[in-house]
Amino acid sequence: MGHWRVFIAIARALRVPQRTGASRQALSLEQAIKTTAVMASPVTMAIVTRWITDGTADRIRRFVRKEALARQKIASQCLPNANFVSDPEAFNIWLTLPHGWHRADIMGRMAGRGLGIVSSDAFVVSGQAHEQLRICLGGPISRDHLREQLEFLGHTLDYGLWAE
Repeated sequence: MGHWRVFIAIARALRVPQRTGASRQALSLEQAIKTTAVMASPVTMAIVTRWITDGTADRIRRFVRKEALARQKIASQCLPNANFVSDPEAFNIWLTLPHGWHRADIMGRMAGRGLGIVSSDAFVVSGQAHEQLRICLGGPISRDHLREQLEFLGHTLDYGLWAE
């Protein structure tokens, strides 16, 4: 990955603005941002620049990618019969519930277990939401706790809502 792409990835996390290209639209956007926003912190810009030049940014990127891949593997192992889609480097999966299952029931069953689950309702702008859940694989949850909770979810899906 080139320095520019590493900069963009790290800059987003640190909320440092960036733009690509020199098109008329990009320059116009840059001017609009300058008139309506405060400049980026010089300290944050210095940190990002240093991380790029000393290789820290690339090490962070590689670590994050490796962690996402490991968590996706856990999801695949714990939910072998589940119908879900995801990007291999994403920190979430989209689980389509089996016919007859309702997202509210699963949300209730999984409440308070430390696994980030959001019903598809939160992502629908218009129309009916599908029986899907967005399950977060990242955040403060450890790999072991993630595995435990996904196994619990998989067991629930395989054997019934109130199976222990």
